[in-house]
Amino acid sequence: MWKNSSYGIRNFPFTAKEIVGLYFIFCSVKLKHFEKFIDTTEALAATTAAVEGKMSKSLKKMLKKVVAKDLQNQLLVADAKLGNAIKDKLNLPCLSNTAVQELMRCIRSQMDSLLAGFPKKEMTAMALGLAHR
Repeated sequence: MWKNSSYGIRNFPFTAKEIVGLYFIFCSVKLKHFEKFIDTTEALAATTAAVEGKMSKSLKKMLKKVVAKDLQNQLLVADAKLGNAIKDKLNLPCLSNTAVQELMRCIRSQMDSLLAGFPKKEMTAMALGLAHR
C-alpha cells in the first residue's frame, strides 16, 4: 500500500523494482519530436481515431518519418488497440502494459517541465485535452 496525497491510501500494482525502473526511464525521457495540430478539426480527427484504436493520417505520417528509422527496441503506446494498429500497419513493435500506462501518467503530470518554452495558453489547452483522454 502506498499513500499518495491526492488519492489517499490505495493498492499500488507495482513492485519496488518496477517503480525504480519507471523512475529511471522517466528521468531519461526527452522530447524527440513535437508536432502541433493544424487546427481543432485535425486534433479532433486524431483523437477520434486513437479512441477507436486507429491511426490518424498525421500520426501515421509522423511515425513513418520520425520513429520508423530510429526505433531501437519497442514503441511504448498507451492504448493497446492503437499499438496493435501501429504494429499491423507499419510493422513497428509496440508495447502497452501497466508499466507503460504508469509512465504515460508520469509524463502527463510533468508536461509543463518536459515542454518548457511553449506559450502558457497552448499548454493550458493541451492539458485540458490530455485530461479528457
